[in-house]
Amino acid sequence: MSLKKTDKIIAIIGVLILIIAGIGIFLYVGTEEATSSEPTEGNMYEVTWERHTATMQQTGTLGKKGAYTEPFDVSAQGGVLTNVVVYFVWKDTKTYGLKDKVNVGLRKKGQDTLTAVITLVGGEAQTHKSVGSADNTTDPKMFTINSAPQDEEITDASSIEEAKQIVMDKYPNKDKASFETKITLKVGEKLLRPLKYMMEQGDKFTMNIEYTYYTLGEVSFESPPPEEQAGTDGGESYYQQSLGEI
Repeated sequence: MSLKKTDKIIAIIGVLILIIAGIGIFLYVGTEEATSSEPTEGNMYEVTWERHTATMQQTGTLGKKGAYTEPFDVSAQGGVLTNVVVYFVWKDTKTYGLKDKVNVGLRKKGQDTLTAVITLVGGEAQTHKSVGSADNTTDPKMFTINSAPQDEEITDASSIEEAKQIVMDKYPNKDKASFETKITLKVGEKLLRPLKYMMEQGDKFTMNIEYTYYTLGEVSFESPPPEEQAGTDGGESYYQQSLGEI
């Protein structure tokens, strides 16, 4: 049975409608997949830092000749080292002379002099000098290693670990400092008093090292609300989830 001309036109129009509908569906699905593959925008990670202080010691003995030259390293355990303070504790064990009853020690003779040159490798050198004795208040030496890191808001990370890594990448090789030392003792006993000079055997000292460093602390994560709720407040509403200690 042959189709009439009008039936053929209707059939052709129907086929065209099906083809156009298929193309539309294909384009729509492709657009949806492309949209879903894009990274989620609006996530924010607030990374904070925690400040710490720690101490270490080095001890040695100084004689009439020679110098103490043992180096030392200070490590911030993977964090950011900011300051190092060095001070000396020691006391001259051999002195002579009368003591003034009012100003004790004013007339002491034979007091030794400790001189220490502390050099930050790749940086400055500082000199400590004390006569007769020293404690943590006597001419401490402070070295600035790095600036203190600041808390940051990271918006281009997809996870907590990535946010942490982005921050840490800004502080490469900031967790350690090396120092060289040259410490000498000048005895106070004169060669004109040979017996007293011979009795002088030197002095022991302690080098106290106090340092400040920072490590990553708490990280907070904020994400946008569900899409259907975003329009109720212009998309400005967020909920926050604390992720605790790193």
